Amino acid sequence: MSLSRLVDSYLDLRWNFDPVDATAEGVVEHDRRLGSYSADDIRRYLAAFKSMAGALEEDELDSLDDELDRTALLNDVRVTIHCFEREQPHVRNPTFWVSHLLQGL
Repeated sequence: MSLSRLVDSYLDLRWNFDPVDATAEGVVEHDRRLGSYSADDIRRYLAAFKSMAGALEEDELDSLDDELDRTALLNDVRVTIHCFEREQPHVRNPTFWVSHLLQGL
């Protein structure tokens, strides 16, 4: 799969995971939605992010610019996985919810 298609897939996953962030970035399709951070949703999204990481790792690239872009994107995916798998702000940090709600307003 081409890097640009992986980026599009990543953004679709990211905006569905965090529709408030999508709205902040000007993606109006996600307006009026808040993120869902239930245990089942987190499991599903983490599986999708891990799959995305695998696809990014396997993609063969031709240019240094593409390699740099992939590295940055892969880092973001891995940070997201680590955050919601290990740090669990949606479980351990009440300000996560307040911040998410206020950003949504």
